[in-house]
Amino acid sequence: MLTYELKKAPGLPLYEALYRCIRDDILSGKLSPNEKLPSKRALCANLKVSKITVEGAYEQLLDQGYIRSQEKVGYFVEAIDR
Repeated sequence: MLTYELKKAPGLPLYEALYRCIRDDILSGKLSPNEKLPSKRALCANLKVSKITVEGAYEQLLDQGYIRSQEKVGYFVEAIDR
């Protein structure tokens, strides 16, 4: 399960902090291509944040091409050219 220390910072929403943590793990290779990410519900319970926070981070990762979504299956890490 993904575990991060998310701290409120002025001008940085929690979803953005979570997005950056996951993005950095993808870029560093900690998360491998095609690796399944936790469900939104499981991740928000683990991190003790709202579902909206996780949804915002996942949406941004989708928009930037770091992950892909398969309906009724989940979210998966995309292969990224570094």
